[in-house]
Amino acid sequence: MVRILFDTSAAIGLLEAGPRNEILLGMARDMDPEAERLYCAVTSLELCIGEHPTTAKALKLLSTMRCVPLDDALAQRAGRLLSSSFGKKRRQIPDAIIASTALQEDAWLWTLNERDFAGLRDLRMFSLELPGPLKRLDVRDVRDKRDRM
Repeated sequence: MVRILFDTSAAIGLLEAGPRNEILLGMARDMDPEAERLYCAVTSLELCIGEHPTTAKALKLLSTMRCVPLDDALAQRAGRLLSSSFGKKRRQIPDAIIASTALQEDAWLWTLNERDFAGLRDLRMFSLELPGPLKRLDVRDVRDKRDRM
């Protein structure tokens, strides 16, 4: 079974208004309906930091998915990841936990911040990191990214 781990940016991106939201919703609809949708406990933490207009909606969206709790094994895996070259590029602890969760669960990571996870060879991810302002969005870029999923 395919597993998809939504990071914080993907959860928020699905709920924000605008052209990017329409693309993300289309991608979500095109996903394998049998795919298991997951999120990591640190995503809840990140959503609850500060006030964001979509926080309540994002938490409601996450409630439809399976939460992967942060346990000792996952914390140790994230710690080892931070000790590697990934961590030496000033990555933050939440990114290491999210990446470790995707690796542990053998899941694809859906992120809108692909650069945060660059350099992790074993991490399978897909992203819609739009280049520049949305008004300059080239539909071919979006199709290329969708075709790689």
